[in-house]
Amino acid sequence: MALAARQVAARGRSVAGRRAGGRSPAAVVVLAGKGRNSAQRAKSRPGGGRQQMMPDIPIDPENPQFVVFVRSTKVPTWYPLNVVTGGQAAKMLMTASENELGKKLYGNQLPKQIGAAIYRDIASIEEMAKKAIPALKSATELKYGFKVLDKDDVMASVKPSDVVEIPPEEETKGALAKAQESFQQMMSGN
Repeated sequence: MALAARQVAARGRSVAGRRAGGRSPAAVVVLAGKGRNSAQRAKSRPGGGRQQMMPDIPIDPENPQFVVFVRSTKVPTWYPLNVVTGGQAAKMLMTASENELGKKLYGNQLPKQIGAAIYRDIASIEEMAKKAIPALKSATELKYGFKVLDKDDVMASVKPSDVVEIPPEEETKGALAKAQESFQQMMSGN
């Protein structure tokens, strides 16, 4: 390309002749390209047409953070939706799950706790997901999942691999909440 541009520039000087005043032109610059434009080249890159930008996620050095994912029940593709920051309870559950005894005692509590937080405000979360992710606009039922945010590699954290699925709403309720519901149903005659 550089050689072709130099050859065209050299020909341009000889063909252009002299400017008024008898001086030769300073330079002829020809920018020419053959083949696909940059948008077409981008589409042929692995990963699709758009280059992924680094998400702007404020990192909390004190508390664990989780990337919440969403998907349609009919399509297996996970989409990153939001980042939530856990408090002391999440920190304790993460620390406890680092050893075998903690895994046995608290193994499924983290997905249940994150699920309970999602299900408390499910209507606005579903609305936000359908507005933000066009592929979910016509979805009738959504599933949620999460990943622990890797503070050293944020891009890997937002990729839809190794997502832990959040259990259905009924499974996120504790024994006390289930007993209260049963009592309320019994009292109302349902």
